[in-house]
Amino acid sequence: MARRFFSLVASTLLGMLAPAVHAQTSGREVTCRDFRNGADITIRAQQLAIDGSVDAMWEPATSGLCIGAGTDLSFGSVRDGQGGAYVAWIEPNGRGTNLRVQRMDANGNAHADWPASGVLVCGADGDQYAARITSDGAGGVYVVWQDYRAGQGDIYLARVSPTGAPAQGWPADGVAVCADSTEQSGPLVVANATGAIVLWQDYRSGASRLRTIRLSSAGVLAPEGSVAFATGGVSQGNAQAVADGAGGAYVAWEETDATGSYRTRLGRLDDAGHPLAAWPAAGVALSTAAGAQRFPVLAPTAGGGASIAWYARASGDGDIHMQQVDAGGSIHGGWPAEGVVVAPGAGEQYAPAIVADSTGGAYIAWEDYRSGARGDIFAQHVSAQGDRLWAATGAVVCDDVTDQTSPVISLAPAGGLRASWTDERTSSRGEWAASASPVFDLVSVNANGDGVHFVWRTPGGSGLAHLFRAGDGGSWQRVASAPVSGGQVTIADADPPAEAHARYRLVVLVRGREVRTAEVTVDASSRLALALERIRPSPARGDFRVVFTLPSGAPAMLELMDVAGRRVASRSVGELGAGKHSIALTESRTVPPGRYILRLRQGGRALTTPVTVLR
Repeated sequence: MARRFFSLVASTLLGMLAPAVHAQTSGREVTCRDFRNGADITIRAQQLAIDGSVDAMWEPATSGLCIGAGTDLSFGSVRDGQGGAYVAWIEPNGRGTNLRVQRMDANGNAHADWPASGVLVCGADGDQYAARITSDGAGGVYVVWQDYRAGQGDIYLARVSPTGAPAQGWPADGVAVCADSTEQSGPLVVANATGAIVLWQDYRSGASRLRTIRLSSAGVLAPEGSVAFATGGVSQGNAQAVADGAGGAYVAWEETDATGSYRTRLGRLDDAGHPLAAWPAAGVALSTAAGAQRFPVLAPTAGGGASIAWYARASGDGDIHMQQVDAGGSIHGGWPAEGVVVAPGAGEQYAPAIVADSTGGAYIAWEDYRSGARGDIFAQHVSAQGDRLWAATGAVVCDDVTDQTSPVISLAPAGGLRASWTDERTSSRGEWAASASPVFDLVSVNANGDGVHFVWRTPGGSGLAHLFRAGDGGSWQRVASAPVSGGQVTIADADPPAEAHARYRLVVLVRGREVRTAEVTVDASSRLALALERIRPSPARGDFRVVFTLPSGAPAMLELMDVAGRRVASRSVGELGAGKHSIALTESRTVPPGRYILRLRQGGRALTTPVTVLR
């Protein structure tokens, strides 16, 4: 079934046509116009009064909804301080994707001084992805994104002036924040008085770890380079960040422990982008409760500190939990160590959104499945003391018989909550309208010596598809891209891991908007062969990076030998397990300049590659 995108997030891309408002218990309808192609799009929204009841007198202002703030995986928006907004989005260009920004006025139209199609922020070869945008405090914006111009995900940042031109001193396609030879993803940006702090997921250690760096307002990287953000956990990801009001930022994230369990934590950065020394080095544990804790969202609390909500599941259905941490890094006085269950009751709860109120509490909205397989939107108001102020099981925002997901919320001007969401309605149009999402059916999947090959089928339309992969408990990474052609996507992962449970999903960009398929689990454990790539950099100065593939977790050894065959350095690597690995061979630091042979041994087989070391 086609899905119309009724989200406030999506509506940030839209300009005003004319309001078509209908008082319905399933939300109010407003018609907006997409400034990129002139298509009409209907969005749905609801306003709750301060007591949690539906505000029957609310007549939504079209401009307020059509340029409301929000973010999604491929675009975001931020208010411009003059009643309008800046919008960043990703669009296909035939060779990959580009990043564009538009400025909209208070009526939802393109700003009079800006081109109707917006400005090109990055047109470099390859894909730009996962854009995030924030105000620079001087009338313009910072935009951060994941960039594939070098073949793997790097992090870039641009600064756009109020006129649409790059800010003075900034290059046209952005500044390389991190271009390490391994993958970086999930960028976030928080502005302060002297520039911006950028945070991302970094894979140089072999696992996803959070790193951060500060840039000046002129785009100059901090001389000390990036720093690791938090010391705990095996892998870290799904981070969210907000300004702390003192030039730094609060950062919430999930991490896995040695058993593979997910836990949520909160940390704080100072105005230099470094972990705040007074806070725990591993961050603040948000809950002592058992079970998985995932997908945190946060908001700065009135009076200091942060309010954090997350998805929690110990057994049975998942719930939404909330915690408050004060500015000093302690659980807020009076709040339980395990956090507060926002709306206890039957049925799965998912995808929380949070906004702080003006009295030290917060509003939370979420997807709720108490009625069955189709989602509804519920909300709760939690006080500064951790008390639920609305109905114990939450207040109904929308419980239409169709599916509602992905709530986005903001404060209502007179108190209470304003929400919008993604709402499933039957579309009468067969093609991919700007107001509809395509449906993709998996036709085939085949794992062989050339990789894992997929074919998805879709009824018409065109766009750009990305294949993403995640291992057990791992973060999602893009592994391939292909066009949607002839109602079909044919795409392959040419270098899959040796995992029995590698997970895949297809992400399709349709007019700059993302559609994601259901996950597919593939057993690729039997197709890997022993492999050793040339070292990086070559010639090497000091440490060098070795990329190799192990077909199993059997004992294996990397050995550096001189031309006479004498071993001068070695490392056991079998414990890394089956799959492709990238490590820095620090054991080579003490060897003198010269020519060497690097050998990889496992199970009676050996591979070699030449190495030249300079000093």
